[in-house]
Amino acid sequence: MKKTTQLKIMYTMMVGFVALVVFLYPNLPAQLPMQWGLDGKVNYTLPKLPVVIGMVLANLGYNFYSARMHRNEQSIPFRDFMTSFIIFGVFTVILVMTLIRF
Repeated sequence: MKKTTQLKIMYTMMVGFVALVVFLYPNLPAQLPMQWGLDGKVNYTLPKLPVVIGMVLANLGYNFYSARMHRNEQSIPFRDFMTSFIIFGVFTVILVMTLIRF
């Protein structure tokens, strides 16, 4: 796959994730669970603003890092390109599941 196509996909995922965060943020609980015990109870929580900002920065940061790191190559290596999808997918699932469960 050409690098330009890969970058378009990565930038679309970044914009999509930020749009999803903006859309879901008002509906998220004030405290987001960070860890669960073996009994299924939440061990501790954090305020939603730092958690959401951390997710957005991690997503944007990795994508920009990957694009910058491979700027002189013909394409972004498959593992780095797929890591962008994994980060996007995991953070999206976490936000949606938190919204549904809590």
